[in-house]
Amino acid sequence: LTSVQCSSAAPTCTYSLDNTKTQVGWTAFKTTAKVGVKGQFTRFTVNTPQQADSIKALLQGLQFTIDSTSVSTGDTTRDGVISSFFFQQMVGQPEIKGGIEQVNGDKSGTAQVRIFMNSESNLIPMSFTIDENNQITATGQLDILNFGAGEALNSLHKACEEKHTGADGVSKTWSEVELHMTAQIKKDCSP
Repeated sequence: LTSVQCSSAAPTCTYSLDNTKTQVGWTAFKTTAKVGVKGQFTRFTVNTPQQADSIKALLQGLQFTIDSTSVSTGDTTRDGVISSFFFQQMVGQPEIKGGIEQVNGDKSGTAQVRIFMNSESNLIPMSFTIDENNQITATGQLDILNFGAGEALNSLHKACEEKHTGADGVSKTWSEVELHMTAQIKKDCSP
């Protein structure tokens, strides 16, 4: 008798981004104690391939456009001040555009994200992790001054000078901003 071995092929999986579960947020800082002010953008578009054969391939080349007038901090008065005295002072507002140029790693790693803002372009490294439910979380940091936005930052600081004064009596608005993004990746496998 001869033995016959049967093997089943590994399932073929494709990945796509669930845009309804994507969030784009940031944390800016005030006072010399570097107190964080969190916010997010509520209107943005993300363009990726419809489907890719890996998460890395899905993220590589991802493009986004953010409407900076959709800033939301949970305080409508503050939102208006940030929009008027910061984002509307920039060239090419209200859009912030960008895309992922390079992805290193699979379940965790870094992504090089190109951001276009105020007619300037900078490559921002962002660290990412993907959990067991295929939710991706990415964080990074940019400096507003690297985008030639010193005048916009000064405009915001003047508008918020009192609220940005700490216990030491010094008013400060930091140029560094932390970025954070979460998104849900859908995985579909067929035998």
